[in-house]
Amino acid sequence: LEGLLGVLIMAGSVLPAAHFLPGSDIGGRGENLVDTLHMIMTTPSVSILLAVDMAALALFNIGGMTITASLDPLFLTLLEALRTVMVWGVDLVFYYQTPLGLADHIGETLD
Repeated sequence: LEGLLGVLIMAGSVLPAAHFLPGSDIGGRGENLVDTLHMIMTTPSVSILLAVDMAALALFNIGGMTITASLDPLFLTLLEALRTVMVWGVDLVFYYQTPLGLADHIGETLD
């Protein structure tokens, strides 16, 4: 229910507001919704990436509910606090496992 409410608020107020605010997107808008929907519908890589992202978020939330049901909710709170560190670590592995020459296009070195 919480996710559905968030989608409704975003789709009903935030995205339309961004569509009409000035910005650097196509047509001088903050976010061109028509162009975004067109890219999702006509570009397979964008559609696949969006589907994978939605599946990963669903699995993360299902895992969180499972952890809360079988373990202590405090453990879930600690995992959520470490989420940024885990994502950063996975990104580092992806960056440094990418063949030389390609890594410069997908990220930056750890300095």
